[in-house]
Amino acid sequence: MLKHIVMLKLKPDNAGQNANTIKSKLESLRGEIPALKSIDVYQNIQNSEFSNCDVVLECVFDNYNDCVTYQNDPLHKKVLEFIRPFIAIRSCIEYYYYE
Repeated sequence: MLKHIVMLKLKPDNAGQNANTIKSKLESLRGEIPALKSIDVYQNIQNSEFSNCDVVLECVFDNYNDCVTYQNDPLHKKVLEFIRPFIAIRSCIEYYYYE
């Protein structure tokens, strides 16, 4: 299995409300893209000004090719296009793990 984890630091203007919106948009992908085994989105409860990230996305795929398929899916691209203006910094890691 492959985990795809993305950490987002949002621009400071209305970061809390924007984090809620981003969380909802990302969660709307659940069950919509066949390659995506699971998706969880977490919102930081700390004040955005003092934290390293505001939103964390954790996705699970069978393999790297499925992750690429997800990234190129039109639904994912539409959500990404919507949330991109709110993002100040994006960090990502992908790794294989075994259950």
